[in-house]
Amino acid sequence: MLNYEIIPQKTTNLGWWFYKGYYKGGLDWSTLSNKDDNNKVYFDKANDVLRKAKLSPPPKVQGAYTPQYQTTYPGLLMGVGYQHETGAMGEAKIGFYFDYTTGLPCLPGSSVKGIIRAAFPQFKPMEGNYLAPDSQNNNQNKNNRKDNIAIAQSKARYIAHALGWTYAFNEDEALFTAVYQLELAIFAGIDLGKSTASDLEYVSIYKRDIFHDAFPTAAASGNLLGMDNITPHVGGAKSKAEIIRKSLKEPTPILFLKIMPDVSFRFDFKIAESDFIMGDKIVKSLDRQALYNRILNDFGVGAKNNIGYGQFKQDVTEIKPKPTFLHRGAFNPKKRYELEAVVTKSSMPYFVSVYVEEGKIQDSVKLDGIKGSTEVGVVVKIVATVTKEGKVIQATYNGDKK
Repeated sequence: MLNYEIIPQKTTNLGWWFYKGYYKGGLDWSTLSNKDDNNKVYFDKANDVLRKAKLSPPPKVQGAYTPQYQTTYPGLLMGVGYQHETGAMGEAKIGFYFDYTTGLPCLPGSSVKGIIRAAFPQFKPMEGNYLAPDSQNNNQNKNNRKDNIAIAQSKARYIAHALGWTYAFNEDEALFTAVYQLELAIFAGIDLGKSTASDLEYVSIYKRDIFHDAFPTAAASGNLLGMDNITPHVGGAKSKAEIIRKSLKEPTPILFLKIMPDVSFRFDFKIAESDFIMGDKIVKSLDRQALYNRILNDFGVGAKNNIGYGQFKQDVTEIKPKPTFLHRGAFNPKKRYELEAVVTKSSMPYFVSVYVEEGKIQDSVKLDGIKGSTEVGVVVKIVATVTKEGKVIQATYNGDKK
């Protein structure tokens, strides 16, 4: 008779438990098989331990800019490339990343930095001039295919748009150079003010933007972790008939661990106070905060974000500063009113919470007319159309509150 007493997780590091304790409570190693029901009984209990795992306090904040985001359905994945499989029936067969010290699920700072850099064009430099991008694929032996260059050009325009830069398409080369140099300043630490085409100077690591690890801080539903399946149907199929047969009759579900929806993650940035100057373009620390925020919102994080994992909604429960101006009296829907609002989503389309009148805030109002980058939590002035009942039906940006 097998002993299916699972090692308790409460007193152990969750990361250690997933990779070690998960297999130490009575697994029948003598009959290790993907078709053994005894092992499935064991792993049903082990997986239930993971589902009931409680969130422990995250490490202390390291930076000064710490936006929080909530995961959306179906959740968040990271560390899927780690080995976690013995071939037993019922086990989680894909790895997961946990912080070594705290045992918490974690997005390493290097991954956060990589996610943000992936939104940049990553042009190769011109031959003999590291400060100029080869954005037209002039040196084809050094660069990628032309379609990859086109993708890089599109990414450069995305960064420019996110920063609120205005440009004409016949001025692309200057735009590409500015974005390319911004990328060098952020991710390579190149001092643009002192560097020349052939002699690069670098700023101290302590004066660069630093990307710290991201940790979960709250689980709205009470559940931090859950299980999910991916189901390849046609592995090994060699003919059209075999593909059809496997698609309908031979699915192969693969169980894996995930972060549940509605779990808040705290990202942690230490943004340098210095401005980055690229020709006539200036990117301040607040501009970079807004840029990082937008990239995380637009592209998501972690594995399988192309099928919905790793997407966020920004947690704005603690960033509603009280305005100094409020409307008093009845509303006339034929007039436009100057009101104040707080930005709750800082990527296209923008959304705000509008302070309609004393004691009344209307959330999730789409905001038109923003051309620059505006950080989440900033109070802005708007011009709004409001019904007699006090409902905002259209809002236009009218400048930041000074």
